[in-house]
Amino acid sequence: SRRSGALQVDCPGCAPSYNINGVEHVRRSAAGCNVGGNPDFDVIDNSDWIIEWKWDGIRAQLIRREGQTFIWSRGEELLTDRFPELEQACAQLPDGTVLDGEITAWKNEQLLPFTELQKRIHRRSVTARLQATVPVRFIAFDLLEHNGTDLRQQPGLQRRQQLETLLQIPQLHPQLQLAPRLPATDWTDCRTLRQNCREERVEGLMLKHTAAVYETGRVVGAWWKWKTEPFHCDAVLLYAQRGHGRRAGKYTDFTFGVRSGETLVPFAKAYSGLTNAEIEEVDRFIRNNTLERFGPVSSVRSELVFELAFEGLQLSPRHKSGIAVRFPRIARWRKDKTPADADSLETLKELIRSRQTTADAPPAETTQPHTTVNESPAPAPPARTRKRKSTNSEAETRKPPAAQGLGGLFAGLED
Repeated sequence: SRRSGALQVDCPGCAPSYNINGVEHVRRSAAGCNVGGNPDFDVIDNSDWIIEWKWDGIRAQLIRREGQTFIWSRGEELLTDRFPELEQACAQLPDGTVLDGEITAWKNEQLLPFTELQKRIHRRSVTARLQATVPVRFIAFDLLEHNGTDLRQQPGLQRRQQLETLLQIPQLHPQLQLAPRLPATDWTDCRTLRQNCREERVEGLMLKHTAAVYETGRVVGAWWKWKTEPFHCDAVLLYAQRGHGRRAGKYTDFTFGVRSGETLVPFAKAYSGLTNAEIEEVDRFIRNNTLERFGPVSSVRSELVFELAFEGLQLSPRHKSGIAVRFPRIARWRKDKTPADADSLETLKELIRSRQTTADAPPAETTQPHTTVNESPAPAPPARTRKRKSTNSEAETRKPPAAQGLGGLFAGLED
């Protein structure tokens, strides 16, 4: 699937070709990907690819203009006031600097779950106590402008080298850090790194071609996203709602439940994963088996079982089930199963507890360029943020850079 500049595949080595700066490159090896096997992919050479962690934070750009710092989110929201320590940390950067990277939460040299970072996003004012509770760092992985010079048309390796030099300024604040370049010589090394992603509390790997210029929007072939394998569970369809746009006439928005004793408890919503033929079949079932209607929502007979994929679970008192699910989607329709075969709420909570136990274990030694961190429960999906209204005096003294054409123009990866 292609989303916002990153091309996600089961294995980047499976691609028969890739496009760099408008030039199509055909792979020398056309071997397919055999899961569990040893396919003969092209050797990964660090002279061709930059391999980094895919961080679990807030994609952002730090812009330094005329002695002021501006922090833009990928959603074109100005976040400077929510991260005052990062604003202060950028004071030593030269004017005309634009960094692309990820805002992440750290404490005691451990990467915190995204849910901790959310506490910083949804506050109108950030107190000293909150800054101490959820400290943040900016992990920079690209340099778009340096000393007022636009670098976006330079090759990625040159931008990386200039970024490394910039972040070696002695007086630079430790909250500004360079994204480590990971060592890998072949796909086996990449798979090993990917298998360690959960222990590192990152979402997966990013593979960036060293010759690629920085392009905005949907860029195919230059940056590859290789995320960790999702978790899976079997759940029962409980509620349905009509979709939007082309799906406005079909039931495509579903709520699923898992077993809790003799009842089924709603725990996740999912909107994607079914084929058009399956959508038609499920839509007919819902229309013929609706029990009650609550406005646009229909309650249906608890008969259909689906396998859901998700990135992680988090305890949440805001949800009836007591857990929040991150990025749930339908993996497949389990016509071979009945509601009695669905997973239980206790099983999901046990998964959370087991991962908390892992997170509490002492960190293991590592040869990676950043401190090894232990795993924690995966966070819940981010809620929509609200913009803080600035006073007139703030508007006069803190005018975002509007004409430079860099703020808010992101490439590469999905939030």
